[in-house]
Amino acid sequence: MKGLVVAISLMVAMFATSTAAMASEGAATQYKASFQAPMLDGGCVSIKDSEICTVTGDTSGLVAGTYVGNPTANVPPFGEVPWFSDFDGVTATRFKAIIVENPDGTFTQHILAYYN
Repeated sequence: MKGLVVAISLMVAMFATSTAAMASEGAATQYKASFQAPMLDGGCVSIKDSEICTVTGDTSGLVAGTYVGNPTANVPPFGEVPWFSDFDGVTATRFKAIIVENPDGTFTQHILAYYN
C-alpha cells in the first residue's frame, strides 16, 4: 500500500506542470491548471485536468457554448475533435469545454478533461 501511495504521488508530481490545449488559429494563454490522480475501482489511475484559459488572436468561427467529448465533440470551427494533453500528446478519454465570449473579442475556456 505504501508503494502504491508513493507511485501515485510521483505521477501527480509528474503531471503537476502540464496543461491541455486544443489546436487553433488563436493563441491560448494558460491561466490555471490543477491535476488529481484518484484511485478507481480495480486500481487504475486516472488524471483529472482542470484549466481556465484565455484565447486571443484569430478567434473567427469560435462559438461560445458547452461542448462535451467522449472522447470527441463538435467544436466550431474545428468540427469533431478530441482534447489533447500538450504535456505528452495523450487524448483525453472525456472532456467538457465551456467557452465564453468576452466583451473584448477574446474567449475564456473552462476545461475539465480526464485521462486514463
